[in-house]
Amino acid sequence: MEKRRELWVDNIKVIACMLVLLGHLMRGMASGGIIPAEGGYTWFDQTVYYFHVPLFFICSGYLHQKFNHIDSLNAWLKNILRKFLSLGVPYTVFTFAMWLIKKVFPGSGSNEIGGLLEALFFRPIGPYWYLYCLFFIFVVTGTFKNKRQAVFGTIVALGMKGMSVFGIGERYCYAISIVLENEIWFVLGMLLCAADAPERIHKKTVFMRAGLAFLVLSMPITATGIACKGITFLMGLLACFAVIGTVIARDKDGRQSVMMRWLSKYTLPIYLMHFIFAATLRSMFLKIGVTSAWIHIPAGIVISITGPVTAAFIMKKLKYPEFFLYPGKFVKIE
Repeated sequence: MEKRRELWVDNIKVIACMLVLLGHLMRGMASGGIIPAEGGYTWFDQTVYYFHVPLFFICSGYLHQKFNHIDSLNAWLKNILRKFLSLGVPYTVFTFAMWLIKKVFPGSGSNEIGGLLEALFFRPIGPYWYLYCLFFIFVVTGTFKNKRQAVFGTIVALGMKGMSVFGIGERYCYAISIVLENEIWFVLGMLLCAADAPERIHKKTVFMRAGLAFLVLSMPITATGIACKGITFLMGLLACFAVIGTVIARDKDGRQSVMMRWLSKYTLPIYLMHFIFAATLRSMFLKIGVTSAWIHIPAGIVISITGPVTAAFIMKKLKYPEFFLYPGKFVKIE
């Protein structure tokens, strides 16, 4: 099947990537004592973590359903091999890079880590748990062939989420627990495709109202310190509904801003490397006694975007190093 660019998917990925970047940047500074870990920071941190990574899972599920047709063991095996390559290579390379940086620059304001094998196989670090989880989701998830399978798959995914909400997944290994927790987001993305939802969305009013309701509800929830997985899931659903619906309705004309178009080309490098550049810069600032948030925040945002973009540009020019970002461009599994 010919792959046509889905502008709304690109734009959602950019939004989610920028929120992940800001979330990690703020957490690192709060952990390092640069900003107070209370008040506005607490609200921002809890609010964006409801939905920024779920947005990534939804986009991945949508594209999986749209461009794959897994109807046999052979098709499933080929898909797993492709994902093992496309996810496994950047996951391994950048996990090692982040692990090495944390060993060389300890005390950068991020949580310290143990051994490399632990980081690779049992407890992913930084944002890389998403790639780790996504691979295992591909292992257990096929594609919907009809409405009955879509209904059954959704019920199973909700059951898995229920197990996670009640802490059942925590009794097992990390891989099982995060798949139980996040399978539902991936399946919701598949449902968007199976139901042809993007073609049915035209007006953004209801979605913008949902976004406003989400923001209003997030304030008392944060203020009261409620930490219930069920509420977290429902808040995530509301936020994802608002963001995805608004973006799809807005992008109906097929136009994309210059900034969004530019950032969409570098979503993966920014996601993979922002943590490395931001943590390194923060560690260097702290070593020379720079503790002002007014310096750390803008400098952190700039280096988190320009650093990965520059690195990706150099890797592309050198050609073969780009394998570490996009191994599927070099190794084809048909």
